[in-house]
Amino acid sequence: MKPISRLAMFILGLTLALHASGQQPTLDGYIAEALENNPRLKQRYSEWQAALERIPQARSLEDPVFTYGQFIVSEVQRAKFAVQQKIPWFGTRQLRADKAAAEAEARLDMMFADRDEIVFEVKRRYYDYALLGQRIEILTAQLEVLDFIEDTVRAKLALGLASDDELLRVSITRTELEDRLTSLDQLRPAMARQLTSILGRTDYELLPWPTVDELPPPPPPVPVIAGRIRAAHPSIAAIEHRIEAIGYQEELARKSGFPNFTFGVEWTLNSKPRQIRPERPYPATLNAASRSIGTLTGANPFVLRNAAIDAYSLSTANEPFVTSDGGEDNLMVSVSVNVPIWRKKTKAAKREARNLHDAASKELEALYLSLEETAQLTRFEIENAARRYELFQKSLIPQSEMTYESLQDQYSADIQGITFAEVLASINQILNFQLEQAHAHTQCHQATAKLHMLMGAQSPEIPGKENQESGDIHE
Repeated sequence: MKPISRLAMFILGLTLALHASGQQPTLDGYIAEALENNPRLKQRYSEWQAALERIPQARSLEDPVFTYGQFIVSEVQRAKFAVQQKIPWFGTRQLRADKAAAEAEARLDMMFADRDEIVFEVKRRYYDYALLGQRIEILTAQLEVLDFIEDTVRAKLALGLASDDELLRVSITRTELEDRLTSLDQLRPAMARQLTSILGRTDYELLPWPTVDELPPPPPPVPVIAGRIRAAHPSIAAIEHRIEAIGYQEELARKSGFPNFTFGVEWTLNSKPRQIRPERPYPATLNAASRSIGTLTGANPFVLRNAAIDAYSLSTANEPFVTSDGGEDNLMVSVSVNVPIWRKKTKAAKREARNLHDAASKELEALYLSLEETAQLTRFEIENAARRYELFQKSLIPQSEMTYESLQDQYSADIQGITFAEVLASINQILNFQLEQAHAHTQCHQATAKLHMLMGAQSPEIPGKENQESGDIHE
């Protein structure tokens, strides 16, 4: 899948989440806000954009070289212009572009991995904040139960059927619960800030209590989890693209053993031919003058041909003549080929690429085993937390409530053998069971969110539904 289409899928999912969340402070709304404002995700996006810009750079030729030369001492040549263009071996530029594209894909996968971690962190903090609200609600309900117990003790005390130490025990228990409730109330702003910080908010807004969901569906089977981790986890995809880039690097190392070509054009400006006038008569001119005088005086016989030649020689005696130290400009084309004779360098580059490939392959296998191990443990945590939640909901809490009601009725009726300590113990037991149930509920949701992240459920490789295999896991 191309980087642009994969990113478009990611942005589409973010838009749908924003549209679905509206203005309600839901988990989906918090996730969409975090994906929109988280600075780490913006950093990864900028790094991916920078990696994309390396592709046209890798595909381009080197800049041509222009040379200008001025002759300082030369009788013929004046200046020289040259242009040279280096051309790498066939296919080298495409290999460089493919390597840059694979590295950009790895950057994009790293962005997706950070996105999944951010989504998980939002869910984890969201359920921690919800657990705090549940604990406050449970403690508040227990204080109301203590109010009822205190009224019962005071009524019995008025009839002389109870002692002051029983009322004192109620007071001590109440003080303990109020202290725990006060601590939880004071913890609320800090817990809310943990959630708002990952949302990218700068204020210290006190968020409303989240809505407590039902338990998520059970996790998929182990083979499905293993398959999804290998197919959709962004960190695995990032290493796979790194391995692909290293493969191109090895091929580039092999092509570095082939020659590169340099094509050039050179133009040399030469001096133009010079005209020089003679500074003194030449002997031939003097001979022509002597013969002409002899002919005029009768000393020499008159010959028409010789007289014409002598006349032409005398008439052109002062005309300039052209030197031969200049001429037309020179134009030359050239081809240069580098000779890669130092083979040790090429062999070392290929060995380096092979070693990097082996190291990345081992890193990929180690990461897969680590993720699979973590997923197995996370799956156990989901099942164990769900089992404990059901145990408290269907068995322990109803039985402890029945025990409390029975003890409370017997204590109110002043049946012998029922002590006030047993009533308080039953109240504490209900409180502990309810708190454990709330904790198991939170553990189940957080472990499911973690498994969601490990399986790459946010990956754009599988658009739309995140459960193409059997065994849905939804938040």
